[in-house]
Amino acid sequence: MIKKFRWPALFIAFAALLSLVLNYSAALAPKVEKEYVLSAEKPGAFRALIRELRADGLIHSERLFRLATRLTRSDRKLQSGYYTFDNRMGIMGMLGKIRRGEVNRVSVVIREGADLYEVAAEAAELKAVDSVGEFLLKARSRVTSTGCLGPGVAHA
Repeated sequence: MIKKFRWPALFIAFAALLSLVLNYSAALAPKVEKEYVLSAEKPGAFRALIRELRADGLIHSERLFRLATRLTRSDRKLQSGYYTFDNRMGIMGMLGKIRRGEVNRVSVVIREGADLYEVAAEAAELKAVDSVGEFLLKARSRVTSTGCLGPGVAHA
């Protein structure tokens, strides 16, 4: 007969063994990466991202992901951008990437003498912005009355 104090030890050992097996099997799976967009300004965008991660099989439970988000207070530190996640990342890895703002960066080289429309088209082609119109709207809000970009805008 097994004594009562051995049950917790058996449970912990079983949980540890199951965790090792799941992690080992995940490491053997081929790495699949996908890019996701998060817009912190749009209401419901984070929930949509969670649903998309679940649909793609990168997370198993939306509730667990939301719970981890609240416990780590990552929901207060959301940063907009394009993120790349893979099937080998855990929930905490994904949340850490979002919390730190590790977005995919795109370098755009602007040719001397290029006008605003050419810059917008190049940025949209490289997926640095969602659309040419979005880029032009943001750029025009920073253009001075003389039509030149204001100080510090060219490298922003």
